[in-house]
Amino acid sequence: MTAKERTGKRDSDLFLSRWIRKYGPDSKTGFGVSDIDFSIDNHNTKKSMIIEVKNNQNEEFLKDNMSSDQKQKYIKLAEAFECLYQTKKWKGWNFLGLYYIQFKRRQFKDGVSFAKVDLNTRKFNFKKSSEKEILKLISSINDGYEEISKIRSIEFFKSIL
Repeated sequence: MTAKERTGKRDSDLFLSRWIRKYGPDSKTGFGVSDIDFSIDNHNTKKSMIIEVKNNQNEEFLKDNMSSDQKQKYIKLAEAFECLYQTKKWKGWNFLGLYYIQFKRRQFKDGVSFAKVDLNTRKFNFKKSSEKEILKLISSINDGYEEISKIRSIEFFKSIL
Protein backbone atom coordinates (compact mmCIF):
# COMPACT_ATOMS: atom_id res chain seq x y z
CA MET A 1 0.00 0.00 0.00
CA THR A 2 1.23 3.50 -0.75
CA ALA A 3 1.67 6.15 1.90
CA LYS A 4 -1.31 8.29 2.85
CA GLU A 5 -1.92 11.31 0.64
CA ARG A 6 -0.14 14.35 2.04
CA THR A 7 -1.99 17.11 0.23
CA GLY A 8 -4.89 17.37 2.66
CA LYS A 9 -7.77 19.45 1.42
CA ARG A 10 -7.71 20.38 -2.23
CA ASP A 11 -9.26 23.82 -1.79
CA SER A 12 -5.75 25.28 -1.84
CA ASP A 13 -5.24 23.84 -5.34
CA LEU A 14 -8.34 25.62 -6.57
CA PHE A 15 -7.35 28.83 -4.81
CA LEU A 16 -3.93 28.84 -6.45
CA SER A 17 -5.43 28.05 -9.86
CA ARG A 18 -7.81 31.01 -9.59
CA TRP A 19 -5.03 33.24 -8.27
CA ILE A 20 -2.66 32.36 -11.15
CA ARG A 21 -5.40 33.01 -13.70
CA LYS A 22 -6.19 36.37 -12.13
CA TYR A 23 -2.67 37.69 -11.46
CA GLY A 24 -0.31 35.63 -13.63
CA PRO A 25 1.12 36.80 -16.95
CA ASP A 26 -1.22 36.86 -19.92
CA SER A 27 -1.25 33.63 -21.93
CA LYS A 28 -0.71 35.76 -25.06
CA THR A 29 2.87 36.19 -23.86
CA GLY A 30 3.41 32.43 -24.09
CA PHE A 31 2.93 31.92 -20.35
CA GLY A 32 1.40 28.56 -19.51
CA VAL A 33 0.74 26.47 -16.43
CA SER A 34 0.18 22.73 -16.25
CA ASP A 35 -1.41 21.07 -13.25
CA ILE A 36 0.12 17.60 -13.22
CA ASP A 37 -2.20 15.04 -11.65
CA PHE A 38 0.41 12.41 -10.81
CA SER A 39 4.16 12.13 -10.90
CA ILE A 40 5.01 8.50 -10.23
CA ASP A 41 8.59 7.52 -9.55
CA ASN A 42 10.75 4.88 -7.96
CA HIS A 43 14.04 6.05 -6.47
CA ASN A 44 15.41 2.50 -6.46
CA THR A 45 14.82 1.74 -10.14
CA LYS A 46 15.27 5.41 -11.14
CA LYS A 47 12.14 5.39 -13.27
CA SER A 48 9.49 8.06 -13.52
CA MET A 49 6.24 8.76 -15.37
CA ILE A 50 3.68 11.54 -15.47
CA ILE A 51 -0.06 10.85 -15.55
CA GLU A 52 -2.83 13.28 -16.42
CA VAL A 53 -6.33 12.07 -15.50
CA LYS A 54 -9.66 13.21 -16.90
CA ASN A 55 -13.11 12.15 -15.75
CA ASN A 56 -16.46 12.19 -17.55
CA GLN A 57 -14.97 11.82 -21.03
CA ASN A 58 -16.54 9.79 -23.80
CA GLU A 59 -14.35 7.09 -25.32
CA GLU A 60 -13.79 9.07 -28.51
CA PHE A 61 -12.66 12.31 -26.82
CA LEU A 62 -8.98 11.53 -26.75
CA LYS A 63 -8.96 9.95 -30.15
CA ASP A 64 -11.17 12.32 -32.12
CA ASN A 65 -12.42 15.31 -30.13
CA MET A 66 -9.40 16.67 -28.26
CA SER A 67 -8.32 19.90 -29.92
CA SER A 68 -4.94 20.04 -31.61
CA ASP A 69 -3.98 22.84 -29.18
CA GLN A 70 -4.70 20.52 -26.23
CA LYS A 71 -2.71 17.71 -27.84
CA GLN A 72 0.21 20.06 -28.51
CA LYS A 73 0.15 21.16 -24.86
CA TYR A 74 0.64 17.58 -23.67
CA ILE A 75 3.25 16.84 -26.32
CA LYS A 76 5.25 19.91 -25.24
CA LEU A 77 4.89 18.87 -21.61
CA ALA A 78 6.20 15.39 -22.40
CA GLU A 79 9.13 16.93 -24.29
CA ALA A 80 9.91 19.17 -21.32
CA PHE A 81 10.02 16.19 -18.95
CA GLU A 82 12.14 14.24 -21.43
CA CYS A 83 14.64 17.13 -21.44
CA LEU A 84 14.53 17.39 -17.65
CA TYR A 85 15.49 13.74 -17.27
CA GLN A 86 18.53 14.32 -19.47
CA THR A 87 19.99 16.90 -17.09
CA LYS A 88 22.87 16.19 -14.74
CA LYS A 89 20.58 16.15 -11.68
CA TRP A 90 18.53 13.27 -13.12
CA LYS A 91 21.45 11.33 -14.62
CA GLY A 92 20.67 7.63 -14.72
CA TRP A 93 16.90 8.14 -14.50
CA ASN A 94 14.56 6.74 -17.14
CA PHE A 95 11.48 8.80 -18.02
CA LEU A 96 8.82 6.26 -19.03
CA GLY A 97 6.55 8.90 -20.53
CA LEU A 98 3.48 11.04 -20.12
CA TYR A 99 0.20 9.12 -19.99
CA TYR A 100 -3.26 10.57 -20.38
CA ILE A 101 -5.86 8.40 -18.63
CA GLN A 102 -9.54 9.10 -19.14
CA PHE A 103 -12.51 7.62 -17.37
CA LYS A 104 -15.92 7.51 -19.01
CA ARG A 105 -17.27 8.66 -15.66
CA ARG A 106 -15.06 8.35 -12.57
CA GLN A 107 -14.29 4.65 -12.04
CA PHE A 108 -12.77 1.72 -13.89
CA LYS A 109 -16.13 -0.09 -14.09
CA ASP A 110 -17.54 2.81 -16.14
CA GLY A 111 -14.86 2.45 -18.79
CA VAL A 112 -11.28 3.63 -19.04
CA SER A 113 -8.80 4.29 -21.79
CA PHE A 114 -5.38 5.83 -21.98
CA ALA A 115 -2.88 7.29 -24.37
CA LYS A 116 0.86 7.69 -24.22
CA VAL A 117 2.46 10.68 -25.85
CA ASP A 118 4.83 9.30 -28.49
CA LEU A 119 7.65 11.81 -28.85
CA ASN A 120 8.96 10.20 -32.04
CA THR A 121 5.72 10.68 -33.98
CA ARG A 122 4.45 13.60 -31.83
CA LYS A 123 1.10 11.83 -31.49
CA PHE A 124 -0.99 10.09 -28.86
CA ASN A 125 -1.13 6.29 -28.93
CA PHE A 126 -4.74 5.67 -27.90
CA LYS A 127 -5.88 2.41 -26.30
CA LYS A 128 -9.03 1.24 -24.54
CA SER A 129 -7.96 -0.26 -21.26
CA SER A 130 -8.94 -1.84 -17.97
CA GLU A 131 -8.10 -1.52 -14.30
CA LYS A 132 -5.71 -4.47 -14.64
CA GLU A 133 -3.84 -2.85 -17.55
CA ILE A 134 -3.57 0.51 -15.76
CA LEU A 135 -2.17 -1.27 -12.69
CA LYS A 136 0.34 -3.06 -14.93
CA LEU A 137 1.30 0.29 -16.47
CA ILE A 138 1.98 2.05 -13.17
CA SER A 139 3.63 -1.05 -11.70
CA SER A 140 6.16 -1.06 -14.56
CA ILE A 141 7.95 1.64 -12.55
CA ASN A 142 9.15 -1.19 -10.26
CA ASP A 143 10.53 -3.38 -13.06
CA GLY A 144 14.05 -4.34 -12.03
CA TYR A 145 13.56 -3.62 -8.32
CA GLU A 146 14.12 -7.23 -7.23
CA GLU A 147 17.50 -7.31 -8.98
CA ILE A 148 18.52 -3.96 -7.45
CA SER A 149 17.44 -5.21 -4.02
CA LYS A 150 19.57 -8.37 -4.37
CA ILE A 151 22.61 -6.36 -5.45
CA ARG A 152 22.22 -3.99 -2.50
CA SER A 153 21.91 -6.92 -0.08
CA ILE A 154 25.10 -8.49 -1.45
CA GLU A 155 26.91 -5.13 -1.22
CA PHE A 156 25.74 -4.69 2.37
CA PHE A 157 26.96 -8.12 3.46
CA LYS A 158 30.30 -7.55 1.72
CA SER A 159 30.69 -4.25 3.59
CA ILE A 160 30.20 -5.85 7.03
CA LEU A 161 32.41 -8.91 6.42
